[in-house]
Amino acid sequence: WTWFAKAEFILKASGKPLSTAEIVEQMIKYEPLLDRRKALSSMSATLTIKATSGKIKKIINNGADQTYELNT
Repeated sequence: WTWFAKAEFILKASGKPLSTAEIVEQMIKYEPLLDRRKALSSMSATLTIKATSGKIKKIINNGADQTYELNT
């Protein structure tokens, strides 16, 4: 699966906006051997690109981590 496909799966399953770290934590439940640091870096880059292209929505929270949700 691509990083975006994994994020999309996790976001659909959660039904709510999640931060990059929350998405990666959920991914690790499915892929326990995943390197957390690499996953955070790769997922962060992927989500930023997909938010810029309009594939997902970035939600800016005041003082908190930004979260992402699927566009409906």
